[in-house]
Parts: sequence; C-alpha cells; structure tokens
Amino acid sequence: MSINSDIPVTVTNVTPVTDKIKRFRLERREGGALPYFSAGAHVVVSMQDGDLLRRNPYSLMSSPLDPSAYEISVLAVDNSRGGSAFMHRVQAGDELVISQPVNLFAADQRGRKHILIAGGIGITPFLAMMEQFTHDNTAFELHYAMRSREHGAYWHDLVERYGPNRVKVYFDVEKSQIPLANLLDNQPLGTHLYVCGPAGMIDGVLIAALEAGWPRQNLHSERFLAPPPGQPFQVLFEASGIPVTVGEHQ
Repeated sequence: MSINSDIPVTVTNVTPVTDKIKRFRLERREGGALPYFSAGAHVVVSMQDGDLLRRNPYSLMSSPLDPSAYEISVLAVDNSRGGSAFMHRVQAGDELVISQPVNLFAADQRGRKHILIAGGIGITPFLAMMEQFTHDNTAFELHYAMRSREHGAYWHDLVERYGPNRVKVYFDVEKSQIPLANLLDNQPLGTHLYVCGPAGMIDGVLIAALEAGWPRQNLHSERFLAPPPGQPFQVLFEASGIPVTVGEHQ
C-alpha cells in the first residue's frame, strides 16, 4: 500500500461537546490499527456531498499513543461553504475517507518548556500535544481563551486532568484575557511557543512574541484556511477530446 493512500474509515461515535462542536471517533473500516501519528498532526477528510467532493483538514485530538482510532472535533461554522455543515450531519455508522496523517505543527523536541496558546476550536491539536508531553515528562502550560464557559470545549476536563497550574482558562464574557506580555517575559531560555485559533489571535501573539525578542524558530502556529473561491474554468483532455468544467469551489 502506498504511504500516500487514503484510508476508509467508519464513524463509530459522534459526541456533542457544545451546541456548536461535535467530536467524531473514526476507526479503520476493515478493522485494525490506524497509522501512528505525532502530536500536532491532522488528516484531510474527504466528504462526498452530492456531486461535490469536499476535503477539509481537521487536527487529530486523540492520543498519539493509541492507534485504535482517531478523534477529531468539528465546529459548526456560520455561513459554512459545506464542510462543517456536512460533518454535522454525519452519524455513527457512516463511512468516510481520510488521508494519511500529516504534521505541519509538530512540537519541537529540543524545547525545555512548551507554552500553548489556544483560542476556541484551536484547542484541538493541543489535546494530543499535552498527552505526548505528559508521556515524555516535558514541561508545558496551556492558556486557553474562549467566548464563555458554555461555548468552550474540553476546558473543564483539561483543568481537572492537568491541574490549574498548567491549564489556565479565560472567558471573553467574563472580561478575562491571557496576560500575554507577562507570559512572554517570564520564560526560561529554550522555551517554545505554539498558538492555534482565530487568525487575528495568531497574528497578535506572533507579533508580540517577536517584539519581545523571541527567536522566530521558537514560535509555531497553525491555521486552517479554506482557499477562496476561484473563477470556474474548463479543462480539455487532449487524448480523448473530453472537456471538464471545474467549478468555483473545486
């Protein structure tokens, strides 16, 4: 089997996490273990939505130490172009196809300490990271900003599991904010910083860190941006003479 081959999976469980977030458990359709992945990895889910084939990337939030299943979380996005709306219609027993895991947001193993800054659904890659850091006995702390206690995903379980000294939570409606300036100024040499969340948050954290003198190579971010719609065009296959129209969202 090619290392780049897609993986047919079955959705074995769908769990509502908040009113807008669902967690999906994916198991290999024919049974057996899925490929191991490193914390921070994502898969691309292929969704056959009528005549359209949609492909969306989702962070793997399950333990990198357990290949029996993958877990992802999906936010129901207002004015969705189709991917999140499709996933929120998926039920246990449905079949999907996913890519092999890809990691563009890997933790730097040289780091003496890791600072994780999450906003909203940006928490998902950090769930696997914290699992890995705990297994490796590596120092870390999470700073997690959400709109409210009701809309925030997983924060209560994370505080309970890792303790309030390592997991700090902040809620917009309570006027609490991540003390970024203080956080950036009080870290040991060799600390790495990771941020995932809304684009504005990511940009603000990275700019503040660079202005505070952090080395660029110690800063890591991940954002999943859907490509903007393009103009439809036609492709002509010369050998067969068959024209194919490529739509604006394809």
